[in-house]
Amino acid sequence: MPETEIDGERVPYIAVGNGELTERLRDCEPCPKCGDLLPVEYGERVLADGTKVPDRQLAFVKCASCGLYLVGINGKRWPP
Repeated sequence: MPETEIDGERVPYIAVGNGELTERLRDCEPCPKCGDLLPVEYGERVLADGTKVPDRQLAFVKCASCGLYLVGINGKRWPP
């Protein structure tokens, strides 16, 4: 995974082009490690005043056996 340096700390990142993600995200996606089909969950965005609102930009699955994995970006499957 590529890394960049921010404030003297190495930070991993991903870069995705506009046309790279084409397959739509489903309500359930497989765990990338074990393959179990799990419900897709979403995070929250924190507004300037500290208020949290639902945000569907990043999607993940939470596998009890394997951990938390990114499975979608802006409604499209990741990795492509």
